[in-house]
Amino acid sequence: MNLTEILHENRDLIDERWRDAIFRTYPLDTVGFMRRQKDQFANPVGQRTTAAISALVDLLIGEGLDSEAVRPHIDEIVRVRAVQDFSASQAVGVIFLLKTVVRELVRQSEEGASLYGELLQFESKIDSLALLSFENYCICRDQINQLRIDEVKRQHSRLLERAKMIYGDQAEDPDTPKH
Repeated sequence: MNLTEILHENRDLIDERWRDAIFRTYPLDTVGFMRRQKDQFANPVGQRTTAAISALVDLLIGEGLDSEAVRPHIDEIVRVRAVQDFSASQAVGVIFLLKTVVRELVRQSEEGASLYGELLQFESKIDSLALLSFENYCICRDQINQLRIDEVKRQHSRLLERAKMIYGDQAEDPDTPKH
């Protein structure tokens, strides 16, 4: 039996173990909620993460790795973690948890030692997924920072408008030179 066959045979187990490993990166009270709550409206993060993991497992087990096909699923996992202020290593590190899951399956199989070469090739796909995840994390953090900058600009603009309404023409514009 080769690695691809083992992965296909254990697809649901891989999905479940990887999901549980990702959920364990959240605080303890959140983990229980994410596992138990199946309602997509009460637990959107858990549901979206679960769906993304399932799709990523299918894509990783298949031949090759289409970066355009995996991007939306990576985005589901990483975007939430970027908004939740996870560090880059915490946000992207969940991708590497899949290596542990797959290594454990290979170690438990009878052909474990003979699958080393195939395992390295599969782990290269996971590494590529992690690089795409890091790129996605950086984009998300840039968007969040830009939103913060825009909000500060709006607040500053409103303050200047209010100051002009209160003081009228008597208010000095700080940007005009004094004579």
